[in-house]
Amino acid sequence: MGNGKRRQTMYFQDRKRVFEFIRDHKDEINFRVADGVTEQKFIFDQPWDMEKCQDEICFPEKIDWTYIHNNDREWMWMLSRQNYYLPVMQAYVASGEKKYLQAVFRQIEDWIDTQSDPAGKAYTTWRTLDVGLRLKNWVKILEYVENTGEISDILWKKVEKSMHAQTEYLMNSYKPEYALTNWRVLEFHGTFLASVYFQEWEEAEVWIRRSVEILDECIRLQVTTDGFHWEQSYMYHVEMLKCMSEVIWIADHKGIKIPETSREVTKKMADAMVHMVTPMGTQLCYGDSDIEEVAELLGGMYLVFGEETYKYFAPKEPTLNLVCDYGIDAIDRWGKTAGREPEQLDYEHGDVGNYFARTGWSKDDSYLFFKNGFIGSGHGHCDLLHLEIISRGVPILTDSGRYTYRADTPKRQEFKSAKAHNTVLVDQKEFIIQEGSWDNTKLATAIKRPAILNQDVCYLQGAHLGYMDDGVFINRKIIYIKPNIWVITDESFTKMAHTYQQYFHFASGSTLIAGGREIVYADEKQVFRMRAMQKSEISLEETEISPGYNTKYPSKRAVITTRAKGDTSMSVICVAEAVKNEYKIEEVPVRNMSGDRILPQYVHGWKITAGEEAWIIVINHKEEDNPRRQIYLVEDLSVYARTTVFYRKKGSVERHILEY
Repeated sequence: MGNGKRRQTMYFQDRKRVFEFIRDHKDEINFRVADGVTEQKFIFDQPWDMEKCQDEICFPEKIDWTYIHNNDREWMWMLSRQNYYLPVMQAYVASGEKKYLQAVFRQIEDWIDTQSDPAGKAYTTWRTLDVGLRLKNWVKILEYVENTGEISDILWKKVEKSMHAQTEYLMNSYKPEYALTNWRVLEFHGTFLASVYFQEWEEAEVWIRRSVEILDECIRLQVTTDGFHWEQSYMYHVEMLKCMSEVIWIADHKGIKIPETSREVTKKMADAMVHMVTPMGTQLCYGDSDIEEVAELLGGMYLVFGEETYKYFAPKEPTLNLVCDYGIDAIDRWGKTAGREPEQLDYEHGDVGNYFARTGWSKDDSYLFFKNGFIGSGHGHCDLLHLEIISRGVPILTDSGRYTYRADTPKRQEFKSAKAHNTVLVDQKEFIIQEGSWDNTKLATAIKRPAILNQDVCYLQGAHLGYMDDGVFINRKIIYIKPNIWVITDESFTKMAHTYQQYFHFASGSTLIAGGREIVYADEKQVFRMRAMQKSEISLEETEISPGYNTKYPSKRAVITTRAKGDTSMSVICVAEAVKNEYKIEEVPVRNMSGDRILPQYVHGWKITAGEEAWIIVINHKEEDNPRRQIYLVEDLSVYARTTVFYRKKGSVERHILEY
């Protein structure tokens, strides 16, 4: 088939209106990338680039499609995917300058001339993951120029022939034993798009049907029942979501039947992104992930599924990227709803062990994330019992990020390690032992515990078996008293003497001090104070935070070290204050019905006071050596429960029983 055959567009629906939108929104075009490409200068810093690199690499003469920058093969694979041509096509439409179009055609033709034979290129330009993404991007490039006379029949046929060969290569590469990897979804979303675009191919109908079958099988295997991708990395969760939603959207517009399971699972993935989104409107840098804004992503999910909740998080007006991805749908449907706020605040994703609690959905709200689930694939980090806190819209305790995939640098394992997360270690030992960039020789089994969410006082628990070889069982309890009090208790059950290290990584370390039992962080909105409730040593260490691949900045982490023999507990109370010491934190005795104080190895009592308000916390660590359980007395209050929070104000008392 040649360029002369007219076809219905894949994405735009109405090219004229889309091109008008591009011209009217040229300020959104990434001209830095577009102009660089015309000079064969490449930089990978677009939103959702999987492996970003801020270094601009120039090829003065011919492009070396197998060039490896900074000993990182990810740069070569980013070059191979060719999504950087999309802003070049936008720049051409907006400016009318032929240099943009000529650069894209010249470089794609060079790739075809030099890379068409896949032999020996499985780990360079024909890595299957990148072939799938390249097919998608070439379809989008052709959509700009089909039936316009802007591309010659000779080059069109050359590109089509190459796309046919790449599609056939992927169709022949499928092995059922690899259905659990995200690669398969990236690959067969590409074969689906190419086969739909070139429906005149003799094999197109078979390839479309087979691609749909493989995608359905993979997405059912890879996504848990509560909607998160098994690899425990939001970056790759999003890649799966983008691919599957694109397939569904194209299929719906082309009258292609998609299994309901694919649709249902993909929508669950979109729901999970809503549950996870931070007050800043971003995803967390959880596992191998970067901090990315999710507004456009959820705006696209609104167009695919029509769910008003997704529209609530979307940009107020359709953006350039949304219109280029969803055509006039993004223009015509955008004003039909303002969106709807989610019906609840907190969400438990117990299958993967992800828990989210928040005070609201605005940019100034507070947020808690807790992880206690399986590690996932090589993209998962050693982050059991990790937590993150955002207070009044400001990140306080954060994940360290991923930074690199290179195996030849210790940075890869450093950023994946437990010490790079807000968790607890025993004797400075890692509870998961890494090997290389992607593997582990020892894992830690997560023990799931009940969660209480969607109330004024939330309660989360988790444990793992990572230290059983050392005779230690670790359990973490978190009480979140909304909006601004967090109680973190780590319990160790053992017969031996050990040291325990509680790690806390700060998103910014510029105004962080430690003294006595306290760590104090301040920003323009608040003072965030952390108080260790047991005898401990507190130190501050220099560390690094990576908000994106190949990017890191210096920060600080606090390490609270506790020494103990036998069963013990370590607690940290965190408060976000308008001014320092607005809240008084103290220990209060817990007594039995005889008036005798119960030993702190069994139960602790703490009181937090601010003005006329007071919160009294009673937390039991283990069963007492007593034939029967007891009523606990604290001040003038009594309770029969393991974990309780009393809220007292002006003579009235609220009782929150969290665990019996």
